[in-house]
Amino acid sequence: MEHLNEYLMTQKITPLVNRYTVTTPDGGEVLAFAEQKRLALKEELTLWSSEDRTRRLGGFKARQVIDFGATYDVTRPGGETIGTFRKDVKASLIRSTWHLTQGDEAAAVGKERRLGVALARRGWELLDFVVP
Repeated sequence: MEHLNEYLMTQKITPLVNRYTVTTPDGGEVLAFAEQKRLALKEELTLWSSEDRTRRLGGFKARQVIDFGATYDVTRPGGETIGTFRKDVKASLIRSTWHLTQGDEAAAVGKERRLGVALARRGWELLDFVVP
């Protein structure tokens, strides 16, 4: 199995959408592409095999409308749910913390590793929010 750190993910933020592209480490071959509408009432993201959007890889969609602790359903290409994730709002005040499930399996927890990076990102997000 290949590891995520063997790929390069770039994010482009525009006024209407966040655009994500996953490529090989040299920035060459596109392995996945996604666009996420900004300020959507119900968050949703579809992951495609390339920018031409011909082959759907899967995605996720929030169950609730505008909820910082919303649960998201993770789907396969055909739309069937294969798992869920939700943000732990209280724990995420310092480091983003997520709870993940797959079927009836107990939740796994994912948390930002480095406190300094987490705090710097929060400062950047605040600056981005304050300065248009």
